[in-house]
Amino acid sequence: MKRLFFIIFLLIISASNAYSLSPYTQRAYYGAALEPETGVLHGLGQQVVPTSYDNFQIVLKNMEDYQLQKNSAKAVLDNIYVSIMPYIDGGYTNTVSYSGWDEEYVNINVNAFKEASAVLLISVMWNDAPLIPNMQQFDDFCKKAKSLNIPILFRIEYEINTGYSKGYNESEYKFFWNRFTTAMDNNGMLDNPMYATVLCFLSRNFAGEFREDFNRWYPEINPPDWLSIDIFEAYRFNNPYTNEFFRYAEEILYKPVILAEITPRKVGVNHDLDWNIFFDPFFSLIRSRKSVKAFNYISWEWQRVWNEATYFDWLDSTIDDKNPNLSSVVKNNYIKELSNDFYYHQNHGEAALYDILNIPLSITEASSIIEAEDYIAQRGILLESGLYSSGGSHVAYINNNDFIKFNKIDFGRGANIVNMRLASDYHGGTVKIYIDNIYKGETSIGNTGGWHNWINKEVDIPFIAGVHDVDFVFTGGDSYLLNIDWITFDLTPLPEKDAFSPIQAEACDDYDSLVVSGSVLGWVNHSSSSVYANVNFGNGATKVKINYATPQNNSFIIIKTTDEEIIGFIYLPSTGTWTDYNQLTTDINPVAGMNNIQLEFINDDSNHVCNIDWFKFE
Repeated sequence: MKRLFFIIFLLIISASNAYSLSPYTQRAYYGAALEPETGVLHGLGQQVVPTSYDNFQIVLKNMEDYQLQKNSAKAVLDNIYVSIMPYIDGGYTNTVSYSGWDEEYVNINVNAFKEASAVLLISVMWNDAPLIPNMQQFDDFCKKAKSLNIPILFRIEYEINTGYSKGYNESEYKFFWNRFTTAMDNNGMLDNPMYATVLCFLSRNFAGEFREDFNRWYPEINPPDWLSIDIFEAYRFNNPYTNEFFRYAEEILYKPVILAEITPRKVGVNHDLDWNIFFDPFFSLIRSRKSVKAFNYISWEWQRVWNEATYFDWLDSTIDDKNPNLSSVVKNNYIKELSNDFYYHQNHGEAALYDILNIPLSITEASSIIEAEDYIAQRGILLESGLYSSGGSHVAYINNNDFIKFNKIDFGRGANIVNMRLASDYHGGTVKIYIDNIYKGETSIGNTGGWHNWINKEVDIPFIAGVHDVDFVFTGGDSYLLNIDWITFDLTPLPEKDAFSPIQAEACDDYDSLVVSGSVLGWVNHSSSSVYANVNFGNGATKVKINYATPQNNSFIIIKTTDEEIIGFIYLPSTGTWTDYNQLTTDINPVAGMNNIQLEFINDDSNHVCNIDWFKFE
């Protein structure tokens, strides 16, 4: 009898862990900035180191059963934390600068997500500072954020000069909100489809608390585009406060919701029942609430990252293969859930992402005259007007390490020459060219006989095709260097390549972080890439064949087309050594016509990925 009861118990436990969630409710659309009309943005929260970004792939190589390799399992939304905190010489001041914008930390996240065409969620805080940041600090902060040139949700944290030790102060929150959104407005970021504001709530116990929170915390000016709520305990997914929050979002305010910080406190991910206790109600909430348009899961080993004594009941929430204790039930069910079509991951490049988020995609033809004053970001320069400029004004008063930035420059089938109109009445200087933050070439001028005595300079650069961001960085002495009027690129498409004949891997037209020499493409590192221009697919191809060698495990290649659309993944089993080559054929999404092809090489466990001899399509 005892054995029978034990068997029944095991069956009940097994059934309770089965993947079975409520039906997906059609999303409402409220017309907010950065709001997808349908579907839910899959996000990753509270990241501080690059490995956190790299690790949260939930094992792409194991996702073939769920077809996630076709649209990438990586999060399309990344949550980073930045504080605005006035300081000077280790102390605080109300008049000087601000701390908190950690360039390395921000750039780690931004560069990774910009490369992947994704959205940044910046959680803005002001923690325990005795003085209030002034408007200049808010303005500087917004200028830095705008210079990143990616879609950003600004989530104003409820931890404003407070934190758990002091409680939460609604008057300081609204004051901070008003100053921050005013700075956004001053920088052209309000009513701009690239940016949205998010009002933050923390789930509590009673419905009455939400009504009180709303009346006390809701800002008087510049109302939010989105609402967010943080939930760390499973019972709060369906408690009175959370339900009242959603009633306000869906029936009173008509605003989209982001579940901005989600992590299984007191539960973790290392036991099979954790799925039933936490993740089942979490995903059921997403499925049932029509206002939910995004979520950020915090994949952390809390007690290792934070103080163990303070976070004693915040258990391991890490979902990736580097967690040896991860429950297979949690992992497999999580993969199944994210494989549903209503979740947006990193998938089809910037154009598709902008379409999903209703952002107008403004593209500048590289062959057109690009006026230097039409930059989207700059440092240090001023504009000068007059008849001596082609567009009525030009960039002037340039000092060492100043720069101008242009986004979405369309090089079409390819270009390898840049032309600039420059002038100097002093010693001149050097103009360095960066495309997608990668150095491509430079040119220098001396004194041209006057600040408006223009000369044209031509610079050879490596072949570049498709749509990219371009920076011009100016270097030289300690005085004004030069003026720049305009830039243009000569479009010089390279000869066609037959997609159905072997394409020698070392014959790439552009590359990043690898070595091109000899008869193979070697020293291929993690996150490196190579580009092959003008590949003619004719009526179409559905397979790719590759000749490669690698002693590594867990290597794969992402194949992208001209517009950054992912068409396939090639998973590379180990061949034993770097010189034992093997041929492998795998399916890809159909592709036809003329395309530029990019191969991106990935191995999370090693810097070295593979050697490539050739590849072709079938």
